[in-house]
Amino acid sequence: MSLDLRERRSVAICEVYSCRLRRTVVVHERAYWVLLWLDWAPDVANFAERPQTPGRKGEWLADFWVENRSGELLLDTRLEPEPPNRVQLSPAPWSLEGADCIAADSGVLSVGAAWHWSRRGLLLNLERAQPFTVAAALGGGYPALANSVRQVVAGTPTTVQHVIDRIGGEEHATMCALFAEVKGGRLRIDWTKPLNRMTRVEATHA
Repeated sequence: MSLDLRERRSVAICEVYSCRLRRTVVVHERAYWVLLWLDWAPDVANFAERPQTPGRKGEWLADFWVENRSGELLLDTRLEPEPPNRVQLSPAPWSLEGADCIAADSGVLSVGAAWHWSRRGLLLNLERAQPFTVAAALGGGYPALANSVRQVVAGTPTTVQHVIDRIGGEEHATMCALFAEVKGGRLRIDWTKPLNRMTRVEATHA
């Protein structure tokens, strides 16, 4: 069961359409960045917001229930407004393992400021890409355009701008198809660098 936060008028919430779940997800504002991450993380198979114990109305176990390659876990977001004194980029930004993930005695895994700041570049890029993938999901996926994007990228890595120039037509639709292919794992970009028109794009197949 999942508790509906919209029933709590005093809670600051965020509503985000999840392409993975194919529905709108409502979370506490502190969990916004983790929600974006869960929607894109390649190892995440499924997730749900605010898992609730049946019969205990008004209480939830954690911010998220997550199913990934390692199994199932409960994931919480700690509210820490101040960044850590020293921030290092995470060597494994798609992972929920490491010193910036703390397991409580209750079995709930929690992430705080260190986790967010060590993935700041990735999270900002996901926020830039999310509107394109949502538009693609709600628009039917643009299959013909997606096929054209794959043909342009096949064989030789190129840039987002080159894909736009080669295909022509409506630029926004091309961007939607491109990032839907990235999200689907058929194309790959370097998430460690700021996302822009010169971002390199390559096919994931051999």
